[in-house]
Amino acid sequence: MKRALFFLFVIAWYPNVAFASDHAVAATQNTPAAAICMSLADFQKFSIDEAGFILNNFSAREVKDIQSDMMQLETSYSIANRSNQPVRLSVDFVYLDEKNSIVAALSGIAEEWRIDPAITTKGKGKTFIAAGTLEEVKTVCLRAFGTFPEKSP
Repeated sequence: MKRALFFLFVIAWYPNVAFASDHAVAATQNTPAAAICMSLADFQKFSIDEAGFILNNFSAREVKDIQSDMMQLETSYSIANRSNQPVRLSVDFVYLDEKNSIVAALSGIAEEWRIDPAITTKGKGKTFIAAGTLEEVKTVCLRAFGTFPEKSP
């Protein structure tokens, strides 16, 4: 239900999100509804670094589901916890076409339920799509939310 509410929020408040070309604002537990939007090309180069907690190496691809023979949009990313605190998180992705219509949405969770200090892991999520959907994507919005490390004063 929380995931559905987030996507409704993005649909209702899309004009209020931050775009990477303007200024990238990483979402934290203090700003749970903050979304970062950028072009697909910028998405693949984008990095969030908050108090030693790093999300980067974002990738999106279409893959065939071997059980259903349907296409899926797979999104993956790297997670590095260089802080001294354990972290839990999920990252939500909304893919938009040139008319800013949603063509896909998914949540990508970390492989580890808790990311301890000095650990690097990955996160991934999938959703079913029509073949060729990724070619239509012009903008990707992401929202990272979790128990991020506190910033030093």
